[in-house]
Amino acid sequence: MTKLSQTHLWISIAAGVAFWFSGVLLIRFCAPIFVPGGPFLLPLFVATLLIAFVSVRIALMLVPVQGDAALRAITIMTVAAVCLDGIALTWMPSLYGLPTDRLYLGTAWLLWGAGLIFAVALYFPGGSVAQPSNAVE
Repeated sequence: MTKLSQTHLWISIAAGVAFWFSGVLLIRFCAPIFVPGGPFLLPLFVATLLIAFVSVRIALMLVPVQGDAALRAITIMTVAAVCLDGIALTWMPSLYGLPTDRLYLGTAWLLWGAGLIFAVALYFPGGSVAQPSNAVE
């Protein structure tokens, strides 16, 4: 497996923090979407597939690597974001701007998005992520 350079590692972590923050902002400013049985939940979950594709594209622009190194970079970004969600949801749940009884909907959407990002990274169009690279950085 190709290791990421120190620069790519830190860019991946920083990008994960930025993606996490954008998710927090989306939940906070689109709070009316996160209502049990609300009409906008299904469209949001479907649209998240497009968001996942765009996120992977942006990630690979920030960290221009291919093959297993790209999968590693996207994994680091996603893990950083999910870990920050775990910390924020435990100690600063008000950051998300949702009442406690609706916070689970925002959390479910975050987990759905993280899972889709992993799926897209594994099966990226053109195989630029899924195919192993032989290049050494």
